Amino acid sequence: MHIEEIEATGLYGFFGTRRLGRFERLDLPWEERRALRDALRLPFALFDSALLGRLLDDWGALEVEVKEDGFGRSVRFVGAVGLESLVAAGSGGLVRVRVRIRLDPPQFATLRQEAVRDTRLVDALAGGPTCELAVGVLLGPGTLRFALRSCPVGGAPFAVTGPDRPSWLSAFLTGLGGRLAADPAGAAEWGLAARSWSPERQDRHAAATAALARSPASVSGVHPLPEEPGLRLGERILPLRFAAPEVRSAFGWVGTVHLHRPDVVVAAGSAATSTWEGWWAAELDAAEAAIEQVILLGGSGDA
Repeated sequence: MHIEEIEATGLYGFFGTRRLGRFERLDLPWEERRALRDALRLPFALFDSALLGRLLDDWGALEVEVKEDGFGRSVRFVGAVGLESLVAAGSGGLVRVRVRIRLDPPQFATLRQEAVRDTRLVDALAGGPTCELAVGVLLGPGTLRFALRSCPVGGAPFAVTGPDRPSWLSAFLTGLGGRLAADPAGAAEWGLAARSWSPERQDRHAAATAALARSPASVSGVHPLPEEPGLRLGERILPLRFAAPEVRSAFGWVGTVHLHRPDVVVAAGSAATSTWEGWWAAELDAAEAAIEQVILLGGSGDA
């Protein structure tokens, strides 16, 4: 799965439509980077509670309470001072985002199976293996309200509310959770993989550790400890949280690719510089790779 196009209104720093390829390194002003990163996360956060939590953390929200209502979310929180500065003047706090997604073969095959029971999908899928997510987000003091506005498949519209909503739509949209990652994996995720009894998780951990040893991360002496990785320094083992920022960043993004294994990665900061560009391209093209799209949000002066 990858994102072919994004359109947004109501965000300060980014509006209009942008087409996206499977590998993008975008040199943008910082305010446009921030707005585009938020715009890419918002549609998927509606179906991914972990992604929504990280988005709210970024915004400084505390004591978060989320209520679900079908394909909608109502969020209450404290903090997030200055959140109104993220929306465009005159928007009334309303942000609209639409993404067009190119479905991967398993997603398309699932919908073809559903077409046996819902013949509307037959004509819809003839329009191509795509779907669109259009969401509306209303930001207010201490509140955030999400709503799915539409979800065409293959260009054909389907109801997202009421009795005409297809029975397959909920499972399909829930399956989008975890497919987009815009944050580095935390030390706890490394610890979880290290103590897992799952052979698949252990294989992922081994692949991630091997990737760390290669350039540009070039981190060796990694010890897989239960809570977080350790780094061997002479006669002592240093917890990852005490390592240099660039080492923690390397662990984070390598962990995202090999432990989390999303379809789409949106990376900013040091991971979006030219130093890492070749690594991302190689990971995208690797035969065993899970990722299908990399979007690097860098600045014009990034090295």
